[in-house]
Amino acid sequence: KSCAQARIARAHRMMPSGKRALGGVSQGVDDSRAAEKRFKSAIEESAAEFTCPITQELPLEPVTAEDGHVYERTAIEDWLARGSGTSPMTTAPMGKKLLPALQVKNMIASMVRSGALSGAVAGQWRKKIADEEIVKSWRDEAEAGDGTAMAKIAFAYLEGERGLKQDHAQAFHWFKRGAHAGSLCCRLMLSMCYAHAQGCKKSMALGNLHLGIAAGQGSRTAAGQLGRAFANGLYGLPKEANMATEWYRKALEPVGEVALGCELSAQSRTQAEAWLAEHATD
Repeated sequence: KSCAQARIARAHRMMPSGKRALGGVSQGVDDSRAAEKRFKSAIEESAAEFTCPITQELPLEPVTAEDGHVYERTAIEDWLARGSGTSPMTTAPMGKKLLPALQVKNMIASMVRSGALSGAVAGQWRKKIADEEIVKSWRDEAEAGDGTAMAKIAFAYLEGERGLKQDHAQAFHWFKRGAHAGSLCCRLMLSMCYAHAQGCKKSMALGNLHLGIAAGQGSRTAAGQLGRAFANGLYGLPKEANMATEWYRKALEPVGEVALGCELSAQSRTQAEAWLAEHATD
């Protein structure tokens, strides 16, 4: 057993199993409180040993590295991928072999869910578990063809949120899937990915193609982007006042039930209104 596991075993032995007759009720209460205090201290010390040295959080997928320490899998894999070849704890040379720490994983879950371990460190772990469950529900919905769920996964990868590591290639993949599933938001973001080489090879032609499709299908955001592009000669498009006016008007058209990716931001609305006011006689 590891030191942390041994401490927890001792802590459980410290816990009173029932009423004690050690010189009266008062003595029994005092002993019980002392045992509970020792138990809490042992749990907190164990939690400190289970905390990943890299993330400083309790791991969701704990692994034991060749230096004998427990790490969050993704954190130690990133560390090793950088080619340092050393232990994050000791700086001594270390190989890349990682072993799943299933007993540690189960003990962490048991301590947090039972309330034995509380505070900020437990709160962070609970949040990670909640994020993991949310992402799983999104993936289930996405696999059933839900474009909105695909957009949520894509944005999580784009921003590195909900426990997902930031990955522009994965974001592009999910935006592309969502666009083909009918998500206007994904179609719009796919155009931005192509325009800015985010997770894919840059292609202004494909960027403009998807931007036009999104605008044509009712995305007020995409229409506003096209208006701005023609007004300023952006995205490889020429300055064309008439086209800018046409798309800005489209951007300001009311929509019934606003879908994700259709709504126009306050800033874009202001730009469109200012352009149309200035070019009212064009």
